[in-house]
Amino acid sequence: MAYELWISPQTGYRRRGTSVSELRALFERGVTARVIAEPLRCCRTTDSAEEVRAELARLDFDVAGVLEPESTRVIGWVARESLQEGTCGASAVSFAPYELISDSTPLVQLIQILAEAERVYVVERHGVSGIVTRADLQKPPIRTLLFGLISLLEMHLTYWVGQLFPNDTWRECLSEQRLAKVRDLVEARRQRNEDVGELDCLQLADKREILVRSRSALEILGFETKRQARDTLKDVEKLRDRVAHSQKDVTVAGAWPELAATLGSIESLLERSDVAVARIVAAAAATPLRLVPAV
Repeated sequence: MAYELWISPQTGYRRRGTSVSELRALFERGVTARVIAEPLRCCRTTDSAEEVRAELARLDFDVAGVLEPESTRVIGWVARESLQEGTCGASAVSFAPYELISDSTPLVQLIQILAEAERVYVVERHGVSGIVTRADLQKPPIRTLLFGLISLLEMHLTYWVGQLFPNDTWRECLSEQRLAKVRDLVEARRQRNEDVGELDCLQLADKREILVRSRSALEILGFETKRQARDTLKDVEKLRDRVAHSQKDVTVAGAWPELAATLGSIESLLERSDVAVARIVAAAAATPLRLVPAV
């Protein structure tokens, strides 16, 4: 049962690594902008605009950083399309505050930033040194973040199906065709010596259709209507499929604001569900044990 993945049935303790705050902390502290940022290729203010434009075209880059003469300090950037004649300094653009991020910026926050901007420049201790574009959001660290959050959400949804539909009454919410697919999956997994039940083999779409029939589930997860719940969870399912199937683009036709909105919905659902799970844990605290954890 998903419940046992969070809470030991013997001790009543919440298991580590199963809360949204712990998962978020993992990515905020250890997986940040620095792991996907690329070095910023730079030119000097005195370089030929035509030559730099040709080099950027060869490398398939849209922009380059601009260095001060006789210095390694990056003072701005230049777009390939703006380079025509003369020197690069004539086309240089100073960095706007909203274009600069720290190399320690969490990936969740970075996704939200790049929903509005095509690129940002990364500041390390000695100044601007890197660049992150929307293309970098296709890299494995971002996909790992998304898949981790979605997997945790699926655990929560499974838990609420079992909690709100006791004695397998959730079966009444699915068609016979869907139930047959669940039974087939149970049989296939048991042939691989996996100890699973039907609840463990529900697909995300099944959990959605079950939970939208529960007013308690809608209230716990913060949905005002069944339609809102269905639409949100369908967006989550689409994102899950794109990430799980390693599709080239984790968005639909480059719709970054929609991806950021779906990610925000996932975090909100997890936070609300976590609060509700914590209440149940507190209400069903186990009898104190003689054994105590090591200090």
